[in-house]
Amino acid sequence: MKNYFHSQIKPFSHLLQKANPSFIEDAYARQYLEQLLLAREYFLRIYSDCLQKAFPRMAGDEALIDFGCGNGLLALFAKFCGIKKVYAVDRNTAFLDAAKQLSAQVSVNIDDWINSNEETIVNYFPPAKPNALIATDVIEHIYNPDKFLSSLRQWSGSMKMIFTTSAVNENPFIRMKLKQSHKIAEWKINNPVHSALPEFAGLSYLEARKKMIEKKYPALPAEKVLQFARQTRGLMRQDIFNVIDGKIHYLPSHPTNTCDPLTGSWAERLLPLKTYLEIFNRHHCRMYVSKGYYNEFRMGVGGAACFLINRIIPLSGFLLVPFLFFEVIPGGGNIREP
Repeated sequence: MKNYFHSQIKPFSHLLQKANPSFIEDAYARQYLEQLLLAREYFLRIYSDCLQKAFPRMAGDEALIDFGCGNGLLALFAKFCGIKKVYAVDRNTAFLDAAKQLSAQVSVNIDDWINSNEETIVNYFPPAKPNALIATDVIEHIYNPDKFLSSLRQWSGSMKMIFTTSAVNENPFIRMKLKQSHKIAEWKINNPVHSALPEFAGLSYLEARKKMIEKKYPALPAEKVLQFARQTRGLMRQDIFNVIDGKIHYLPSHPTNTCDPLTGSWAERLLPLKTYLEIFNRHHCRMYVSKGYYNEFRMGVGGAACFLINRIIPLSGFLLVPFLFFEVIPGGGNIREP
């Protein structure tokens, strides 16, 4: 089937030439947008494939949630392509502000900018619910995917969901790289923008857990504080306290996965594809898995190499896959596509 959204990549890419990232005050949001704009045709290709999966036929009544919108590029592209209603959602106000300014620069207006997370998203929409949600490189950060999906399914029993994830556990090269990044976040200095309170800015996740435990339980000996801090890797504040209070039992099930204990945002969580299939199955959804690709739009040797690798990917299992698409459709029975 012809992808209508592919035909909109060139004109929207041309429109993005108006964008000037220097207007963004937040350094992290500015750097992120700069990276997107440098490889905009590649990212727009990914977004167009997501939109095609969400809306294989345009009927004129499409409504989309761009969940974890970042700088808003997917939301703006969707609106540019003719999606009737587009809502951009992100928990980070600095990114939402940057997205609004980008919207003004390129003169593409969406229907609403929503400061929300996976727990509160369903409170912000009118009775006429959007019929699709797209979340690119978000699902590997969601603290409790089961709770998130349960909330969405209770709110809308028919909404299609499209996810991409670059945390491909089945790719050994990605797995090794992300395990190393987990160790840096857990034991070394962490990016301060990922901490919700200034007193925790710059701390590793382990040190942040120690600090909150010491504050909550001042009588605990130092060795017990460290023991609980290590034991609760992958938990956020209230669940950490619940473990210490004996309300829940928990031990990390993965050697390196870790999350920000203030926000619950996982550091590129590695989950087997089988686990994702089980999660979606529990919520009575069919899940179609398809392989991503590398950036063929790069100039010179890099683009040529990506072109060749992309031709090998279909024959290589998940060994070389840079990211995956999850197309999630309400209804029983999972389907996994190689």
